[in-house]
Amino acid sequence: MFERLINPLRAAARLIFPPLCLHCGENTGSLCKYFCSDCASLFALIKPHERCKRCFASLGECTLCRQKGYPFTSLAAALEYEGPAVSLVQHFKYHNKPYLAKDAAALLVLQYLKLNWLPPNLIISVPQPITRSFLRGYSPSLLLAKEVGKFLDCPVEEPLRRLSGDLPQAVLNKEQRERLLESNFEWKKQMSLNEKVVLLIDDVRTTGTTLLHSGNLLREGFPRALYSMTLCM
Repeated sequence: MFERLINPLRAAARLIFPPLCLHCGENTGSLCKYFCSDCASLFALIKPHERCKRCFASLGECTLCRQKGYPFTSLAAALEYEGPAVSLVQHFKYHNKPYLAKDAAALLVLQYLKLNWLPPNLIISVPQPITRSFLRGYSPSLLLAKEVGKFLDCPVEEPLRRLSGDLPQAVLNKEQRERLLESNFEWKKQMSLNEKVVLLIDDVRTTGTTLLHSGNLLREGFPRALYSMTLCM
């Protein structure tokens, strides 16, 4: 009896609460879609062969991986931060839509498989200040890491901590982000990463400062390889 009610209920829900595209606001035509077909067609994974294998900058524009003590074996992102990808990130981080983590993580995993990196033994998320997690109700990077872990059947740990006191990256300009203090990042629990392939996850990469500080700490655990993936850059 209950099964026979599902389709009429779904049809009524579409009529009363038509699902709207997170980017353009048009009706998506489906309860399970977050973007209309036109906006969904604009999602395209960044092509790895057009990027630096270490820092994922456009070929010939590398700066990050040339810094002394660069910690990563390789760093990459799934999407350019533009168009519908911006709407996806904004709704996920700032409009209380943590359920978008699964779909966002799927994009990360698809890109990870295209990169032919070693399979990870451990996934770690870039930490956010505990006050921000409390106010938001969740950590976007941690949710992404957990969903990626499910896809790759890989454990997720939270060994790092970011101290409260610094402003959100979104309200800082490039110079302010680059001055973000490394001392704001520390071990929550020191752990050996010896011979492990570690994947560090974050939502958006802007200057790469938070990734670098997190990566420098993780290097102290002597991983076999240290990769980093972000949803957007």
